[in-house]
Amino acid sequence: MVKMKSIKTKLTLFFGVLIFSLCVGLGTVAYLTASDALSSNIDESLIELSAEASKVVSGRIQNQLDILETYAQMDLIKNPQIPLEEKLEFLKAESERNGHLWMIALDKNGTGLTTAGDAANVQGQESFEKAMSGQSTVSDPMISWITGSMVVIYITPIINDGEIIGALAAVLTEMN
Repeated sequence: MVKMKSIKTKLTLFFGVLIFSLCVGLGTVAYLTASDALSSNIDESLIELSAEASKVVSGRIQNQLDILETYAQMDLIKNPQIPLEEKLEFLKAESERNGHLWMIALDKNGTGLTTAGDAANVQGQESFEKAMSGQSTVSDPMISWITGSMVVIYITPIINDGEIIGALAAVLTEMN
């Protein structure tokens, strides 16, 4: 080991170690403070982003329900004297225009036909029961019995002269 002979060398070494220690300490404090601030900022941003995403999703859901309710209120759909084939022809065109996989005209028992020509039976499903009680609703995501893909069903009651005579459903993938 080298002996330090002069006071100048001892003081230089002492102050060098002291300044180095202060720099490391201040750097650590600055890093921790910045890390906490960044973490807090990210948490706040994620909360705001989640709230905005929720508003967008809610808006899209409400838009789809509004479209469906408009169709269900049309005389063409709610009039029991108009043949089902004529209703399905109209619904098929609207389904394609709105990006639905298909639409379903359902009777009080939950049976009906899709615009793709397939028979449907949704009796007992929660969303159908809500529609039959007068409430428009959207199902939880589920696997389609026809395509095997993940779908969401929007459904609304068909009301004619104050009586619920069936339901109108639109089947979508994702959030069209």
